[in-house]
Order: sequence, then C-alpha cells, then structure tokens
Amino acid sequence: MRTEAAICLIVLGFGAGARAMAAGRPHFVSEIGHWMVLRDGRGRHEVCYAATYPVWGPMKGRSGRRLVLIVAEHRGHAAETAIDGLAAAPADPAVRIGPRRVRFRTRGAIAFAPAARPVIHDLKAYKRVYLGVDTGRHGVATTAFSLDGFTKAHALSRKICAIAWTGRPLRGDADSTETGQHHASTN
Repeated sequence: MRTEAAICLIVLGFGAGARAMAAGRPHFVSEIGHWMVLRDGRGRHEVCYAATYPVWGPMKGRSGRRLVLIVAEHRGHAAETAIDGLAAAPADPAVRIGPRRVRFRTRGAIAFAPAARPVIHDLKAYKRVYLGVDTGRHGVATTAFSLDGFTKAHALSRKICAIAWTGRPLRGDADSTETGQHHASTN
C-alpha cells in the first residue's frame, strides 16, 4: 500500500526553549530513542516517532520538562494491516515534505531529521498528545492521540518499529522495552 510520509518536531510543553525554537533560533536535539508507533482511534493513521529531550544553545545540559518527538506519519495504513509489513521509518533516507526533502542520518535503529521544521504545542494538561504534521505549503495538520494506556502502547510499538526498521527484534526484547519508556512517560 502506498503511503505519504511527513516529518516534524513537536515540543510537549511551552517554555523559553520552545519559544526560541518557534522564533527560528538554532536548536539541537540529542538522545533520540527507538522508533515507536501510535494509531488514532479510527485506525486510519499510523504515526512512528522517536522521543528525545531538547538541548538548547551550545549542546550543554538538557531540559527534563519538554519532550521532543520526531514524527513520521504514514497516512492510510489500516490498523489491521499496520503490523504486517510496517515501515516504521522510510526506507529511502530522504522524505519529501511539500516542496522540500528532509534527509535522514541513520545509525542502527535511530534516525535523525535535522532539517525538519518544529511545530510547537502548549498541552498544559497532558491528557492527549497532539502530533502536528508539517505538510509544507499546506500548513499543519494535527491528529490527537489519547495518553490513556500510553506506557503499554509505547513498549509494544517500540518493539514493532524496531522489527520493522531492522528486520529483527530488539536485543533483550521484553527487558529492552523498559529502557525507552522514561522519555515518553515523564510528562
């Protein structure tokens, strides 16, 4: 099934760093985790993402208050067919966003999309994650995902995406799903 993909950065929370990001000042991202999957309630969209904390300025320290997601949305995947043949991140290391292409730098199961445009949301109460997808000239399309049961979905989808990305399960499998949960569950 052919899908369209889009990449963006989302900051959960809104602070000085997020405002600097919105203002277009230099920003850096580090500690990117494995790709994970969320699906909306209708099972029509599938979102693979990597969670990280933003590091502002000259790469010193990190903010524990804001969580950055690097997101790849695959439109049109039906939930019942999503696991079989899932593409957690594009096989082609470049993705077209509107008139632009975003280059990936990959290392193992980790993908970096340094040219992706940030999309900022102030979530206040973290009951839902709003994934803003940069669609280039057409603005931003937002899909909401409930945070209920997020930890379980996080662990399962991390495993699914790791298999889809590398063709093999995570090392340690059940044990290793615990490692990345800190990033997605702290907020």
